[in-house]
This record gives sequence, C-alpha cells and structure tokens, in this order.
Amino acid sequence: MKERAESNLVEARIRQLENRRGDLWSAAGGAQFAANRCREYLDGRRQPSDLAVALAAIEGVDWVEHYRTRMASRLADAAIAKARAKAISAELRALRGASTDRRG
Repeated sequence: MKERAESNLVEARIRQLENRRGDLWSAAGGAQFAANRCREYLDGRRQPSDLAVALAAIEGVDWVEHYRTRMASRLADAAIAKARAKAISAELRALRGASTDRRG
C-alpha cells in the first residue's frame, strides 16, 4: 500500500513537472519570437508606424536603444526559460528512473 501511495505521488509530480516544462518551453518560444521581432526593427526589415514615430519624438524615446534593450531582455527571458525547462527535464529523468526502480 505504501509503495502504491509513493508511486502515485511520483506520478503526480511527473505530471506537474511536465506541465511546467511545457509552459517554460512556450514562454521561451514567445520570448525568442519577441527578440526576433526587435531584431527586425534594428536591422531595418521592419519600420515603426508613423504614429509610433511621432509619439516617440514627443516623448523623446530613442528607438534604437529601446529595441536593443527590449531585445536583450527577451533573449535573457528565453535563455532563463530554456535553462529551467532543461533542469526540469533532468529532474523528470531522475523521477522516472526512481519510479521504474520501485516497480521492479
């Protein structure tokens, strides 16, 4: 009975970690997409709208600095999410090994 309860706990933890890992990979993809979009503006492949340029001029925003900062932030977000997802993958491998060992 006790082994079955432990097995159920391990299986629940595995499901929880799999969900979290999926969320992290999704976040990493979204952050990478946002960083790529910023890069397109910096490379000149995209142009801000006339309204955005006018508002930036009024507010004194430096577009290049804005997109560089935003791109760096998004790349960092992507790297952090990927690292966390990889760490969860290692934990999942360990849990799956432990649950296999218990079964026999």
